[in-house]
Amino acid sequence: MFSSHSKIDFHRWTLLVIFTFTLSFTACKKDCICPDDYPSLKVVNQLEDNWRRITNVSLVGYQFSNLNIEPFGDSQTFVLDKGMSGGFENIYVKVTYLRYSSVYGFADIKVDFKKGGTTTIVLKGCDIAEGCPGIYLEYVP
Repeated sequence: MFSSHSKIDFHRWTLLVIFTFTLSFTACKKDCICPDDYPSLKVVNQLEDNWRRITNVSLVGYQFSNLNIEPFGDSQTFVLDKGMSGGFENIYVKVTYLRYSSVYGFADIKVDFKKGGTTTIVLKGCDIAEGCPGIYLEYVP
């Protein structure tokens, strides 16, 4: 027969297995953000001046600094894995770029994010020629 000590160990082991099994199937519920549900932000630099690189991207709860997103279509995608403290809709995103020799400019836009989706914004425009619309951000659906 089993001793009372081995019965207790068996019961503990059984409870541990049941707990682990239950946790593995309930860890990601619909109301939480699981790794596959993290939204992403893709930032593209479509400027055509070779010195105008993107150096900083910020939004509620996030600050991405010391970036080097080059002109002519370079991009970087940021996974927003710390949650969305400001919600998913109408989120203000600010992009800082080098204008010329240690002088920085910025453009901003409000965008919506989706769980598991990638929101893409593009830095476009010009500001040195007559009739230029300025430098601005555009949302790409």
